[in-house]
Amino acid sequence: MAAEIKAFAREYAQAAAKRPQTLEGRRSRRDWGPRVDWARPETGHTSKPSWLGNDPAAVFTSIDVGVRSH
Repeated sequence: MAAEIKAFAREYAQAAAKRPQTLEGRRSRRDWGPRVDWARPETGHTSKPSWLGNDPAAVFTSIDVGVRSH
């Protein structure tokens, strides 16, 4: 898998070098059109991690697996 990712990155870089584009000219999710509007966040939405404001995750040593019967 890592080899495939590296090969893709190398080939993509070579193709991009042949036809350079400005940052504004590159395609992005904004180019997907209205069919994905349902997945777009509301205007003014601010992203934040899902764990923000929740209790911290338990440490491994605090996990209780009960009592063995034998």
